[in-house]
Amino acid sequence: MNMFKANGGFTLVELIVVIAILGILATIAIPSYTKYIDAAEGANVNVIKGFNRTASAANEAWDAYMPGETIVATEAVPSN
Repeated sequence: MNMFKANGGFTLVELIVVIAILGILATIAIPSYTKYIDAAEGANVNVIKGFNRTASAANEAWDAYMPGETIVATEAVPSN
C-alpha cells in the first residue's frame, strides 16, 4: 500500500507559479487602471464645466430678456 497517495491538490511549485503570474499581471494592470481613472476624472470635470457654462448662458439670456428680475423657484410653480 502506498502511503503517499495524491489527494488531487496543487503542488507548492504550481501555486508559486500562479502567484508569480498574478503579480506580473498586477504590475502591468495597475498603472493602466490609474491612468484610466485619471482620464475619467478629467472627463467628469469637463462635464461640470459644461453645465456651468450652460447655466451661465441661461442666466445671461434671462438678464437680457428681463433685466432687473430674478428667478425664484417658488414663482415658477403655479400656486392653487
